[in-house]
Amino acid sequence: MIQFYALSTFSRPGLHLWAPGTTLREFLAPIDPNPSEEGWYRFEASIDPSVTNRVGFKLYQRDELGQASDWEKHEREISCPVGGAFPVKVWLFQDAGRVLLEDPMLSSTSEVRIHLITARRYINGQLYIWNTFDNTSEKILLPPSERDKPDPCWNVSLNGRNRHHFHFKFLRIVDGGEEFEPDYANPAL
Repeated sequence: MIQFYALSTFSRPGLHLWAPGTTLREFLAPIDPNPSEEGWYRFEASIDPSVTNRVGFKLYQRDELGQASDWEKHEREISCPVGGAFPVKVWLFQDAGRVLLEDPMLSSTSEVRIHLITARRYINGQLYIWNTFDNTSEKILLPPSERDKPDPCWNVSLNGRNRHHFHFKFLRIVDGGEEFEPDYANPAL
């Protein structure tokens, strides 16, 4: 049994699971239709022992009949190590491709360093951070803290819910204008 914990802005989220090359195709409703106090929706899935490679998953909006009416952009996957087992718990964030195997709410990091490698396109860029799941969190645009031959680095002080997770993407200066990288590129920390 795998438990998936999802932060989602969908009013009625669902979780679609599949395993390439198998018959696994699940459309799951959360265990409880209401999120936990921290905002997490919990899904549970039993994976057939014949699925030994990887499982893909993606959030969607369920309509009144429980059918998919809107999909998030990211398709994620978890892998089963050779001779091992799938993780027991997985945390994910709507519109972010990153998957966590440890509870981010247990983290209390006060600062992170983000190093943009091969940043030639973002030489004069900035870092944009926000938290989709906390309307009280401010959206922050930061210039690089320093450069590491020639890539920019940001030392980001964290507070509030951002101490546990946040979204970020880069803003670049193009021909005198500004351009964000596409949302599908957004990781979450």
